[in-house]
Amino acid sequence: MGPPYLTNEQWWALPREEREERQRALPPEFAKQPAADPFTFYEAQQPPLYYWMFSAPLRLAGSWHLWPRVLMLRLLSMALASVAIPLPWLAAGETLGFWCAALIAVAPGFALDVCRVANDSLANRADFPEAYLLAIVQALLLCRRSLYGAAPALLIAGWWYLRNIMLGLPFTGWIQHAGLAQALGAVFQIHWLSTMQVIANSSSGLERGAS
Repeated sequence: MGPPYLTNEQWWALPREEREERQRALPPEFAKQPAADPFTFYEAQQPPLYYWMFSAPLRLAGSWHLWPRVLMLRLLSMALASVAIPLPWLAAGETLGFWCAALIAVAPGFALDVCRVANDSLANRADFPEAYLLAIVQALLLCRRSLYGAAPALLIAGWWYLRNIMLGLPFTGWIQHAGLAQALGAVFQIHWLSTMQVIANSSSGLERGAS
């Protein structure tokens, strides 16, 4: 996004007193200011269920400073995602389900994804899905009750895909689209060694964010 924003490394390089002062100086009005540099916002292209749900507590905390509001939403997202932990135990039985649930509970990669202000905390639940294409496919192909099990996903998400088609958008609603040639060309531009290192670190809890 460019200056005057700080990168993660620059932020933590600041003295503690300066970081605390910056946090105290953030008024709630900043959240309503338009961006100086327009860009296609990644999260804004996603289905709105999560954002509708969390708009209520966000309005109640409208007079708070920015950083405690963000912290509140992250804690609520974590609480919502934690409901998914016992689901494998219910689905797989007492012994195997216990270890599956325990693996989800201690996986740092899972915690990092669901504890941010985004719809990952809702999209990870198959029984109450965010309007994800994968949620519908999963319900149709894997649910024990076939189409009856897919009904909640279709009721929650179906209007989203119908809306996209009626507006002439891609089925999933994404504005940015990469063709096959562009996607294949990106394979040779990815730093695969660094990518595998990040995945390994996030899975073992070695990243700073997971510590």
